[in-house]
Amino acid sequence: MSRLVAFGCSNTYGEGLPDCWDDGQAGPKPSKYVWPQLLADDLNLECVNLSVPGTSNKQICNDILNTNFKPTDIVFIMWTYFSRTCCFQDNDNDESKFGNSSKSKRIMVQDTHNKNFNRKRQKYNDTYYRNFYTQTNSNIETYMYVNLSKLMLREKEIKNYHVSCNHTQDKLIFNYSPPDWNQTDVYNINDVPCVDEALDNVHPGIESQKEFFRRIKKHAALKETL
Repeated sequence: MSRLVAFGCSNTYGEGLPDCWDDGQAGPKPSKYVWPQLLADDLNLECVNLSVPGTSNKQICNDILNTNFKPTDIVFIMWTYFSRTCCFQDNDNDESKFGNSSKSKRIMVQDTHNKNFNRKRQKYNDTYYRNFYTQTNSNIETYMYVNLSKLMLREKEIKNYHVSCNHTQDKLIFNYSPPDWNQTDVYNINDVPCVDEALDNVHPGIESQKEFFRRIKKHAALKETL
């Protein structure tokens, strides 16, 4: 069976949905109610959901570059918030329980006061946003990751589709004009309303995931692309 391989953050993983909510955090595996699974079922494909809650576009790109794809794979990437990033480590002694790689520390605004982290880790995030973060830098970096991923998948002749994450908490999504050198069409689904919420009252609920599925399916049908 051909595979649908999905990358993204918690909105692709299904954090907070009934089968993906364990003692106040995301469950150990992606939800069956999430849009990649709905799309794979509709297309009669095996769903390989490689999304990670709290990931960044930098990490997503790295995960894509290090994935062993099959020639018949169809890849869907829901790029996440521009303001997030990560820092790859020299060793695997990272105390974080979050993220796809133990050698990567995620950096996100919420972690400046994340109670799951000690004060040292909170300050690590706070230092980045106080001293290094700019919207322009995040915008340029994200489009670099998007285009690098697109070029690699195109070189392997793997069909791939790119969409944006839908959430209003972070406005730094795909609302900025792309750089002149951008060669990748990213379908912006920011206009898709979240009609319900997950159990955590933060992430999209089951009905919202269904709407994501319908919109992304329609987009894919209209845009056959490598």
